[in-house]
Amino acid sequence: MNTQLASACHAGLPAPPRPLFDCGFVVRTAAAMVALIAARATETSLVQRHERGDFGDLSCEQEELNWQAVADGTPVHSVYRLGTGAEIHVVTDPAAHQTRLSLHGVDPA
Repeated sequence: MNTQLASACHAGLPAPPRPLFDCGFVVRTAAAMVALIAARATETSLVQRHERGDFGDLSCEQEELNWQAVADGTPVHSVYRLGTGAEIHVVTDPAAHQTRLSLHGVDPA
């Protein structure tokens, strides 16, 4: 797992030693699973990055909104581009105690 936050906004800062929030029950769409398998990536690695504040390919503005969401207990969004070019969206809804992985452009938002 990456031990550094990958974002341009927080580059060089160490990743927190434990999750920032509870991801709850993790669900994934069939399209997201196919994309992960094709890229030889795991949902676990993406969820671990997500829950430790490496929100992937977000703008600094979107990332700041995520930090506020972590503080407020509102949904947290991450976007990860896989080696195949596929884009996986990871969204944690604390109220529902659920995290959803979906494939951008195929699954509904």
